[in-house]
Amino acid sequence: MTNVQASIDRLLESEKHLHKLLDEQQYEQFLQQQEIFGNQLKTCVDSYTEEQLLDVIAPLKRLQESLNTLQQRAEGISLDLKEKSLILQRNKKKIKAYK
Repeated sequence: MTNVQASIDRLLESEKHLHKLLDEQQYEQFLQQQEIFGNQLKTCVDSYTEEQLLDVIAPLKRLQESLNTLQQRAEGISLDLKEKSLILQRNKKKIKAYK
């Protein structure tokens, strides 16, 4: 296994960990890990030549598809949380109004 393949494998594992954090509703930790993951991804891409990256194009495509799915899930959860927050705020106001 080459260094670039090992780096891609580590990124894939990190991406799985991000999904797990979303599943476990650990959103603050998800945001922290997402930033770290972004830095790791940038470092990986910047560290290798285009030819080296072309040799591992299939795993990179898998990673891109996984990241698209992760982003969609994160955006969906974010919207759900915002909606729930608004509902809770409205309920608080209703309770205060009844008092």
